[in-house]
Amino acid sequence: MFDIKSRTKNVAFTGICTALSVVLLYLASVLPSAKIAVCAVASAVVCLMMVKSGLRGSLSVYFAVSLVSLVMLPDKTVAAAYLLLFGIYPVIKSFIERRNHLVAEWILKIIMFCIYFAIVYFGASLVFPQLADAEYSAWFLFIGVVAVLTVYDVALSLLVTELIRRFSGLLS
Repeated sequence: MFDIKSRTKNVAFTGICTALSVVLLYLASVLPSAKIAVCAVASAVVCLMMVKSGLRGSLSVYFAVSLVSLVMLPDKTVAAAYLLLFGIYPVIKSFIERRNHLVAEWILKIIMFCIYFAIVYFGASLVFPQLADAEYSAWFLFIGVVAVLTVYDVALSLLVTELIRRFSGLLS
């Protein structure tokens, strides 16, 4: 009996987290000045699922939110940003931070940021060929992307720590 009740609560919490993330992404799609910030907050929900129910729950929220947002959001770039970065990054971050070695963690994160940058830059170069023609723009863009993703990583950690502190009763 306890197992069924526990699973029911977990499914309900997963649904609530999915709905909350979709609402946040919808807000990001209609509020032009807050797209990135709201996407980052939506990614904190995946972190909370990781704390509450582990990899399975966080991936459930990630895939459900990605699918629903691709279908329902008016701005598909927000859905793509969530699908490619903001939704999956908390899961990757969790695996990287299990090492408990700060230098190794940051080296892995920087490598991952470089991979993200390469994929986005070369994908954008296919759509916008003039981007590849610029001599130094890729390096400046690369430095900017790594800096922004580093700030995002630290801010996400702080946000999740605060959410866990405030809602520890709900997450236990």
